[in-house]
Amino acid sequence: MLDLPGGGRENDESGAECVARETQEEFGIQVAAEKFEYIENYPNWRGQGAAALFFICHLPRSMLGEIIFGDEGQGWETMAASDFIARSDAVPHLQKRVGDYLNR
Repeated sequence: MLDLPGGGRENDESGAECVARETQEEFGIQVAAEKFEYIENYPNWRGQGAAALFFICHLPRSMLGEIIFGDEGQGWETMAASDFIARSDAVPHLQKRVGDYLNR
């Protein structure tokens, strides 16, 4: 399935610090927590546990050359957000969250 970077918080890190760390671990790029422009709380997609936080960050195209894909997936690609929403092989709850962002 097409997924987005993310994961669970460690220690006392904030949600933005968590997604910055996960992006570093999964794609090898450093993004400062303050670069995340959008945050929304969603119920945990598993139906239990802590609420999920969703962040958006716009990065310059020049950062694509800095990506060093880690071992937590099978590959990566860039695409328009509308294409991600339309794909049949994308994680459905993430498609909804991207759609919510586009429609805000």
